[in-house]
Amino acid sequence: MKPDGTIIDLIAPNNDNESITSSCETLVANINVRGLSHQTKAALRVRAAKEGMSLEAYARRALQRASMDNDSEPKSLLEQAEKFFGKKHGVELDLPERSTRRQPADFG
Repeated sequence: MKPDGTIIDLIAPNNDNESITSSCETLVANINVRGLSHQTKAALRVRAAKEGMSLEAYARRALQRASMDNDSEPKSLLEQAEKFFGKKHGVELDLPERSTRRQPADFG
């Protein structure tokens, strides 16, 4: 159970059902999400309806897309900086020429 009270169960056929699993090409898993607010469910239903889908089909598609998302792989600091501050998101500034040189530090 998550701290917010949401429970996610993953139910899949086990080895006790060998006759069922051996006759199926692909195994199908079910996910039950408990503790989902009524507002969230209603918003998902509206989105599904706009797409011309059932809530179940819409949720299935969203989960399939999320599972194929490669953004979950760790990226280097350079790749993350490029994503947020790269050429697509930055501005080109004309830097003025320096007119004077700094004096070297005197540690004496």
